[in-house]
Amino acid sequence: MTTARSFTSKTLGRFAFLLGAVLVLVSVLTGIEVVCRNFFGFSLEGVDEISAYALAGVSAWGFVYALLTRSHIRIDSLIQFAGGRLRAWLDIMAYTSLLIVAIVLAYYAWGVLGFSIEHLSRSQTPLQVYLWIPQSIWVAGLLVFVLAAAVLLVRACHLLLRGRYQAVTDLLNVSEIQQEMEIIQDRAVRGDAGDLR
Repeated sequence: MTTARSFTSKTLGRFAFLLGAVLVLVSVLTGIEVVCRNFFGFSLEGVDEISAYALAGVSAWGFVYALLTRSHIRIDSLIQFAGGRLRAWLDIMAYTSLLIVAIVLAYYAWGVLGFSIEHLSRSQTPLQVYLWIPQSIWVAGLLVFVLAAAVLLVRACHLLLRGRYQAVTDLLNVSEIQQEMEIIQDRAVRGDAGDLR
């Protein structure tokens, strides 16, 4: 189990690095575009378009990363005072809401992708990109987000039905500040550059 968790943690860490690298690349291209436009009088056409595609794809896949590392922001100032059973039910409700939002996003994104494929839609820019290409990356991220949220919710419901309320909270709850600090200290001691989870 520890080996599987370590593999998952390292894989997610590399995945996060890749997403971050895409954003850095887009930022560098945007900076070059601004300098060229303001100082040299020409523009790198398509940088804004590529940036938009990258942001959509990184966002969708970032949802997956945040979900699997329990990094989504939650307002939990009151939930910390709830008992084990109530807290487990509130966690289930929160993830049910998250799954509903993910399904709605994926449903409409699928429709947009289907329309682009059916009509062979291209961007109305000099690049003339077939829109199904960047939209496929976006939709794939949203579909994996739905799948990951559904798997976590089913697992949590299974634990809830068995009366394992603390296990539900451990599975679904975001990390507490103290847990984060312990993980960071542990990584510093080991010299591990992997993910926090």
